[in-house]
Amino acid sequence: LLGFLNEKGIGAPLSPEHAFQIYLTAAQNGDIYGQSLVGQCYQLGQGTPQNIYQAIQWLHKAAKAGLPNAQYLLAFCFFDPQNEFQSYGYAFSFLEQAAKRGKREAQNWLGFFYLQGLGTKQRLKLSHYWFMKSALAGDRDGQLGLARFYRIILRDNRTSFSWLVRAAQGNNPNAHFFLGTYYYYGRGTVRNLRKAFYWISKAISASGQQRQKDKQQCQDYRDGLYLRSSALEFLGMSYERGQQAPRDVHKAVMIYRRAIAASGGVEGHRSMLNLCRIFRNDWY
Repeated sequence: LLGFLNEKGIGAPLSPEHAFQIYLTAAQNGDIYGQSLVGQCYQLGQGTPQNIYQAIQWLHKAAKAGLPNAQYLLAFCFFDPQNEFQSYGYAFSFLEQAAKRGKREAQNWLGFFYLQGLGTKQRLKLSHYWFMKSALAGDRDGQLGLARFYRIILRDNRTSFSWLVRAAQGNNPNAHFFLGTYYYYGRGTVRNLRKAFYWISKAISASGQQRQKDKQQCQDYRDGLYLRSSALEFLGMSYERGQQAPRDVHKAVMIYRRAIAASGGVEGHRSMLNLCRIFRNDWY
């Protein structure tokens, strides 16, 4: 507790290094929470240089003792494709342990692993089960994952929309974005451009704070590109024409550029034409 308060600057100067030393002392004395925190510090490079090997060693001690958060963090040490210890099998195993102990974030990711067949066979019923368990526990990413499961696997837009509405109640730019596209296309609900503009704008303004947190989550790649570029194009046109929002050509240009980048050059041709029109008419 003292280390956590010190790290957060509560009652003491902010010092991740000092907090790490307190965690380490507790960990060396067999405290499983200290072991988990030391592992997390090594994993993230907080208060000490990043060291994935040491992170795995300390997290494994706490995970073996049954600490769900340590099991969850350990899974991501093995999931990260950028480190030499990557193993979908180990990642799946520790996610499953954490999920069964009630870690709702792990339940969401376990649903994703079953959906994609990572470290296990693809099992859609189990994928749905764990997404649902996470969603009902209130995890916003789990609600988003479940919404996309209903959309892509079960082709049930109405149920998908209802879960997106719940997911969007949290600060999740991805949920905001997809809810905006549902309103834009009238998917699972009545088409409403004003609401589409509101939710897509909310997602765009928050996207700098969260870089596609669910980048690997279940989605059809081409459909995802089309949704993003088309919805961004709609947002750009709203600003360019002064529809659903005050006219702002500068903002429209920035959003059109994002639409082109989001399309990967596949579906962004209309945004490219919109940009050309703006520059040709000297609007910008």
